Amino acid sequence: MRFLMITCMFSFIFACTSVEHIPKLNRTLDQNNYRINKAKYDIEANYLLYHAQYATVNRQENGSNFSSINQLGSEFERMTELKKEFIERSSRLHGSTTTQRQKWKGKVNITSDDPEWEALDKFKDYSSTEFEELLSIQNQYGKSETRFNKILKSQALKPYTNKLPRNIHQARIVLKDIEQHKAYEKYNIELLESLENKVKSRLTDFESLTKLAAFDKYARSRISKYGRFPRGKTGPSIEVEQKATKMIFASINPIIIPAAKDFASKQNSARDITINLSSIKQGQFSYLVKYTSPDNIRVIDEIFNKKKSVILQGVIHKDLQKSEEIMATHKTAEDKLQRLVLLRNEFGEKYQGLLNEPEVKKHLSHLQQQRIKLLVTIEPRIIASIKTTHSLANLKDPLSGLLAQGDQQSGVVKRIKQAQSKKLNSLIAFKPVRRASQLKVGSFTSQGLNYETELMAIYLGDFENARLDRNGMAISSLFKGYLDAYGKFCRKYLPANKVSITVSKCATERVTKNGWGTITNTSCVKWVNVPTGLYADPKLYNSSNQISRNAGMKIFGNVFSGDPFASRAIVDDVLSVGNDMNTLVQKNKCNNAGLKRFETNLYYFVEGKAPLTLPGKETLSLIRNVYQVDLDSANLNLKTLLDDLISENAKGWMMNRYSSGSVSNINVRSDKSGSPQTVKARYNFSSFGKIYSGNVSLTFAKNIPKCLYFSDAPQTCRHPSRRVINKYEKGKYFN
Repeated sequence: MRFLMITCMFSFIFACTSVEHIPKLNRTLDQNNYRINKAKYDIEANYLLYHAQYATVNRQENGSNFSSINQLGSEFERMTELKKEFIERSSRLHGSTTTQRQKWKGKVNITSDDPEWEALDKFKDYSSTEFEELLSIQNQYGKSETRFNKILKSQALKPYTNKLPRNIHQARIVLKDIEQHKAYEKYNIELLESLENKVKSRLTDFESLTKLAAFDKYARSRISKYGRFPRGKTGPSIEVEQKATKMIFASINPIIIPAAKDFASKQNSARDITINLSSIKQGQFSYLVKYTSPDNIRVIDEIFNKKKSVILQGVIHKDLQKSEEIMATHKTAEDKLQRLVLLRNEFGEKYQGLLNEPEVKKHLSHLQQQRIKLLVTIEPRIIASIKTTHSLANLKDPLSGLLAQGDQQSGVVKRIKQAQSKKLNSLIAFKPVRRASQLKVGSFTSQGLNYETELMAIYLGDFENARLDRNGMAISSLFKGYLDAYGKFCRKYLPANKVSITVSKCATERVTKNGWGTITNTSCVKWVNVPTGLYADPKLYNSSNQISRNAGMKIFGNVFSGDPFASRAIVDDVLSVGNDMNTLVQKNKCNNAGLKRFETNLYYFVEGKAPLTLPGKETLSLIRNVYQVDLDSANLNLKTLLDDLISENAKGWMMNRYSSGSVSNINVRSDKSGSPQTVKARYNFSSFGKIYSGNVSLTFAKNIPKCLYFSDAPQTCRHPSRRVINKYEKGKYFN
């Protein structure tokens, strides 16, 4: 009996325990969440359209239907409040639901005995109540939406509803336009507020007034803060511009003259006067011009010019004192000139920005005349030493350290340079010699050849400045050309063990034909070496063959480099060689020791051996420095230079033909010194009877043309013609 009672008691207790089935609860929550999300989507989509419609009507309102528009506005505000409340409460419910579901994740049942039960029970009450509340808000929003549409369709608002947006896409366009107009309005309001605050601060110094006058600049800098503006709006409105102009003009003009005087009185640095004391019509103070009266501008310029003149006169006076001290304390004209040149160079470096000032120009011109007079006094002595010298080293530069910038154009310097040039020509005039001990610069000539400079460097043993790659196609062509020319014109001077010069010819050819008997391909299957009838020194011939193989491998590598135009530069070098070697051998005479020295050094160059030099150790730089050509880029005739470079390069073109003289649209990018770095231009060419235009870029290295880049291969460096470069280095393209 007792057992039965205990059993009944436990059964009663378990029967009273509550249980929540989690999968069932999750399904209910998912259903509620779906209904809420759908309602949220409908409210947001419809609200966007109603917002655009209300905004469109409100923008057209002219005061005649204020009551109806006011009703429409009130209803729209009610919709806005309901939408906001629905979005916020649905988001909170969603967040709470996510948190709770994470807590009972993986469970099937939760009983009233479980620790999660109390929180679950509270959440169920909150979720159920909030779900019902949200449905109620949705219902209220729907009623408000109905009333909004009814007002919108009323007779009173009919004139405003013809151009209403009818879909979401149109609504977005309208709202975007409204947003841009609001941003633009806010931008203009804040510009005026900022300007008013600056004006209230009562600015008095010249630089602050300039910043105030830079209103346009400030206005442009603020645009990015506000996003996009309506189409055509790129700055302040006309109304704001007019108000700003009046405010700034009224603030600046009464105090600008005292401010300018105070600013000028503080300027004492000569280096800064071209910036700080320039006319306010240009430079850093140009913002003031728009807001300053013409009379005030004239007075300010007078104040600045007066102060600038005082500073300049101080600088000039100090420089004159130094010049007079040099003239008084140094005895010889050479010493005086050296000191005066150093003084001029120091002045130019220190006061670079002042060199175009009229007062400074006048001062420097006076000092230059002083230096020219000194040069005239030593001219007879210099010319006499030039005439009596027998050495290039002594001829090098008798005016070194005696010339300042601009002195080179004076008559006395030109006369001395002419004497130098005449003496140089006599010292290097070609005179064949029989013995190596008699060798001089003039014992060999490469004058007029395309590779004139490079070949002379080889003869002198100045390999460092030969500008040739010892494994390149240019040196290979020059070497082979020399052996052919020497074998042709100097046969009797060849050694007894001379060898035959041969060329490769096809002995057996394979011909492929198609079914109709037409030849589709030919290829050589057997090559043989055929004598040319010319002979060469075996040592030189072996070296030439080796350098040809090296150059051939280089071509092979270029072909497979991925650049189909990579081998074109090789063609450029070969074309530049031209008939140079035939001319060189004939000019220099077979029995000339100078030609033999060139031959030896040519061999040493390709073999990588140390060169033989002349007894006087002359180099290319020594010869050039005797009469240095002034490669002044300001006087460079780029049109003629480009025309010649393209004409020479076009000799290697396959299908196209260059239209001579067609270079146009020249554009130059220069370095800090003003020398060209890159020159771009257009040119015309013909192909199959039609005229086309192309682009070309010319790059420079150390003020010498380095590469041509054509538009059909913009990454491929085409080597400029050596003939043109030699003309360039001699000043032929300078006006």
